Amino acid sequence: MFFGVRICCGRSLGILGTLLGALVLISSAKPQAKPDVKIDARSSALVDFNRQILPLLSENCFACHGPDAGQRKAKLRLDTKEGAFAELRSGGHAIVPGKSSESKMIEKITAPDPKERMPPAKTGKQLKPEQIVLLKQWIDQGAGWTEHWAWTAP
Repeated sequence: MFFGVRICCGRSLGILGTLLGALVLISSAKPQAKPDVKIDARSSALVDFNRQILPLLSENCFACHGPDAGQRKAKLRLDTKEGAFAELRSGGHAIVPGKSSESKMIEKITAPDPKERMPPAKTGKQLKPEQIVLLKQWIDQGAGWTEHWAWTAP
């Protein structure tokens, strides 16, 4: 029996039979239920910067706080780690690792006054409540900032 699997009758299946059996098992497996979309701020699940936070910042923040110095507002740059954690002109910090309540970014995205809230209404963008919770959770977990996998040495 070379690369085969014995079946109950004493016969063995070849590689093709084994692969066919595996395919049947895979195709008959129950699909995994999708996790609930709601995010608990107290959850212990680690927020993944590259998968969850970077796309959120890119979509909602980088137009005004990204790489284009000509379009950048308030001299705040959120597309680099150095810029995101740098001291602001006001003396505070946009992101204070471990302390979302002290982070100016959270203050701005949750501002009750629509004129103060980010992103500005004129951009047509608005953060969903679960996205705000996710940002708070990320900051409270230490605001881990990882480089894209393509820029990391194997």
